Amino acid sequence: MNMTQVEEKWNLYHTITRGHETYVIYNHAVKDVINDWGYGYSLDVRLTIKEPGDNGVGLTETEYREVMALEQVLIDRMAEVDCLYVGRITTQGFLFYTFYTNTNESTLTECVSLIESQSYYELATSYNHDPDRDSYWNYLFPTKRDLRVIQDKEIIDALVEQRDMLKQARRIDHLAFFDSENDVKNFCDWLRGNKFRVEEYVRVGKIKDKFQLSFYQTEAIPLPDEMNPITIKLLEKADQFNGDYDGWSARVITR
Repeated sequence: MNMTQVEEKWNLYHTITRGHETYVIYNHAVKDVINDWGYGYSLDVRLTIKEPGDNGVGLTETEYREVMALEQVLIDRMAEVDCLYVGRITTQGFLFYTFYTNTNESTLTECVSLIESQSYYELATSYNHDPDRDSYWNYLFPTKRDLRVIQDKEIIDALVEQRDMLKQARRIDHLAFFDSENDVKNFCDWLRGNKFRVEEYVRVGKIKDKFQLSFYQTEAIPLPDEMNPITIKLLEKADQFNGDYDGWSARVITR
């Protein structure tokens, strides 16, 4: 397998890791296939930022250009020795690049050392047996909360592409799923007390084993500034009632 055979969908998100500002970019498209890859090892390459700024994640304009050029060299060179790049973490003055591979450690260390010798940056490696893809799932892949923020932004971006008037108030429709009718009823009670109106809930699934709940806000709101607090609250409350909040939609308003 090589990178040309792997679908790519790169997502970027911000989070706080042990009290430190952190930015993560990862390939979301591999989530359904990564556990089936034949690679048993992860390789992390650490790049030390020269001028990280007070928050440990900022780069000057000049350094950003240098690091992005080096990043592309690193990804291309590692692909040549059968390493699949899946994401990058920026935090505490470092960038951590994660790859999956079966290539032996000494070959990879030699390859990274050569790249380092041809650059102005310090690179270090960590090679680990990782059959469960812990580096991807535990460090790169977002939490449900972070993923919700990413998905909200994708919807907003799609509206922007259609020249939507984001600040124009409108009805927002939402979906959630539950396994138990009692849970969906309890969630509906909470919705009605928090300015939402329940439209319907119906049994869905191949064996009708889930309940799909449709609801909307009783007050029209502008986009996008107010969406994240709303969707995060819905995510947390649905989880409290053993359900899954599935997201929102809104009609496009162009004038």
